[in-house]
Amino acid sequence: MTSCKLKGNALFDAFENSQKICAGLGIYFTQKETHEAYPTTSVADILKLARNPKKYAKENAPWAIFSLYHAHDARSHSAQREKGQFYALAADIDKGNHSLAEIVVSLQRGNTEVSALVYSTSSSTAENRRWRIILPLINSIPGSDYEIYQTAFFNNLAKCNIEADRALSRAGQPVMLPNVPPENRNKYGSPTFYQFAVIRRGERYE
Repeated sequence: MTSCKLKGNALFDAFENSQKICAGLGIYFTQKETHEAYPTTSVADILKLARNPKKYAKENAPWAIFSLYHAHDARSHSAQREKGQFYALAADIDKGNHSLAEIVVSLQRGNTEVSALVYSTSSSTAENRRWRIILPLINSIPGSDYEIYQTAFFNNLAKCNIEADRALSRAGQPVMLPNVPPENRNKYGSPTFYQFAVIRRGERYE
């Protein structure tokens, strides 16, 4: 397991956000029939999780929708567009076999004020690296604007030849959280491949 070394000491950072956002465990988990609210997590909690990823099978892994709205219909794209308030953007990078350094440098290109969490996905290997990016926000954006912001984020990545999965532009799309399944761990339980980086405002990748 490796992480990037960053220098600097930002006094305030979007990762400190402890607003309760929609969460779940398992990609098929839904509250549509029960009409109960979804569990919650926070950007701050997810940052801690990146340092110690879960060990679930891929289909049972934790996820989040970065919106305050977590009622029973929170996985509905239309419900999140109408009622959501989002505290992060997200991207999946499944193509290109980019290094962690390439992803981080691209995020910081021309903008030292960016905050981001980058971590390898459940299916990532040393030979086929895949990444998930979370871009936390200090202030929320309405669900009606979420897809606009996501599309702009993806377009900026494309300028650096990094192709994001456009499915995550949809407001109710779950974002899988740090997880390394049992089959991608050695006999001691350690990940055979897992990398992450934390970028904080004003810091520069070393």
